[in-house]
Amino acid sequence: ATFSVPMAGHNKWSKVKRLKAVTDSRRGKVFSRLSRDITLAAKSGGGDPDANYRLRLAIDLTLVPYHGKPFAHAREIYRGEAKSGTTHFHAYATCYLVHSGQRYTLAMLYVTKGMSLENVITQLLKGAKNAGIRPQVLLLDRGFYQAPVVRFLQDRKIPFLMPMIMRGRKPSHPKGPSGTYVFASRKKGGPSTYTWTGKDGKECTVSVYCVRVRDKKGR
Repeated sequence: ATFSVPMAGHNKWSKVKRLKAVTDSRRGKVFSRLSRDITLAAKSGGGDPDANYRLRLAIDLTLVPYHGKPFAHAREIYRGEAKSGTTHFHAYATCYLVHSGQRYTLAMLYVTKGMSLENVITQLLKGAKNAGIRPQVLLLDRGFYQAPVVRFLQDRKIPFLMPMIMRGRKPSHPKGPSGTYVFASRKKGGPSTYTWTGKDGKECTVSVYCVRVRDKKGR
């Protein structure tokens, strides 16, 4: 016997494809306009990133605390510094551009166990390049503050800016501050340099600019 079964799923997929086609077309137009605007910005700003913020891309690393077991594979869980009572996370990284008050996500990557942050940056920049956008300056969050990442960016001559993590002895320690806490003990801000040794035993030197801000108590 032969049975005829209504293919409701096929009809639904057809609608999804039409909607996706419209969305992709709109996204393509947005990226084309952004690419054109950035090219004009580079020309009008003389390629100076300090005078032209539209040439900057930001990369964030988001860690979602996770206390359970992996769903399918151990590689799903990313290890990081303790947060919310765990060192296990579901992690993803995003590369985005802020243009005319709007945030445009150019690339997103699921970060798994064993994936180096250098590889994360490489893949995100590749996604931005596919969208027709090449940054002159990268703004990275504190999750990328590692010696191998800094050397990776320096070797490829990619200008970057990221917050420095405070490590070492605090200024209140009897022996005085050490590590990056030395900068926190300064009474005035300003430029400087800092050299530290990564877990791989290799040294890394960066330019540092200290900015003093008041806390909630006005100190």
